[in-house]
Amino acid sequence: MEEAEMCEDSGNVHWLGGPGSLQPATVGAEMAAISSLHGEFVVPAGFCLPMTFCPRWDDTAGLEAVLRAAVSRFPRGDAGSAPSLRVRASVGLDQRAPRMRLPRAPSFHNVGEDALVEAVMESAAPFLSARRRGQVEPGCVPSRVVVVVQRFERPRAWISASFDPEAAGRVVVLRAGWGLREDDDVADLLVIDGATRAVVGGQVADKRRMTIDAEGGGVRETEVQAELRETPCLDGRTAREIASRTLELVSVLPTPVRLELELTKGRLHLLGVPSLNAATES
Repeated sequence: MEEAEMCEDSGNVHWLGGPGSLQPATVGAEMAAISSLHGEFVVPAGFCLPMTFCPRWDDTAGLEAVLRAAVSRFPRGDAGSAPSLRVRASVGLDQRAPRMRLPRAPSFHNVGEDALVEAVMESAAPFLSARRRGQVEPGCVPSRVVVVVQRFERPRAWISASFDPEAAGRVVVLRAGWGLREDDDVADLLVIDGATRAVVGGQVADKRRMTIDAEGGGVRETEVQAELRETPCLDGRTAREIASRTLELVSVLPTPVRLELELTKGRLHLLGVPSLNAATES
C-alpha cells in the first residue's frame, strides 16, 4: 500500500491492505489477492465497497455520505485539491457454480469527487441487476461483488501479463501500450521464456493513438508523439522483472495467471488480476 495509515477498515469500506480486504469471503478473490501482494507491487491506495453494505442501493444520499467519508482519508493534492480517482467493479463467483458469463464491467479513470457516486453506480449496475434477477445463467449468481475506488495517477504505459503452465513453451506473454488501456489498443507484444527469462519473441507495434486523463476529469484520446510510436513501451529489464513476478505468483494464485499493471513514475503498479474477476472474464 502507498499509505499504510489508510488501512483501518470502517463498517462500510475495506481498505486495500487492511484486514477485511484480505478475506475473499468479504471482498472476493481478486481484491484479496491484490491486498496480499502489496509487498510485491505498488498497489495504489484505495478501498472496496461491498454490495452488501447498504440494503437499498437507490439511497444515493447514503451512498454519497459513505464515499465522501472514505475519500476524505486520501491525501489532498496541491492547494488542498481532492484526489483523482479510479473506479471499477470486481466480481467473485461461488466456486461450486458454473462459470458465469457477464458483460465486461465498465471502469472509470480520473474521476472527481463530485462524479464519484455516478461512477460507482454505473460500475455496479450490471451485477446489481443480475443479483436482483436472481440469476444470470441457470445456477450462476454473483457471490461477491465489490466496487473498488483507488487513487488515480497518470501512467506512462499499461501492461498485461499472462502465464498458462498448460500452454506450450511455458512462456510469459506481455502486451503493453502507452497511456491508459482501452480494449482496442494497438499494443507491443513480448514473449518471455519462463525458464531463462530471455525475450524469445514479439514485435513493437506502430502505436499512433493513446488514451490519457483529460483536464477537468475523465479521459480523452490523443496522438502518440512521433518519436514514441515505434518505441517499445518496456525495456528488457522491466519485461524480465514483470515475467519473474508473474511466475512467482503461480504458487499462490490459481492458474492461468493474468495481471493488469501500469508503469507510473518508473514503478510497477498492480491494478488487477483479471483471471480472478468475473467482471473481466466474459
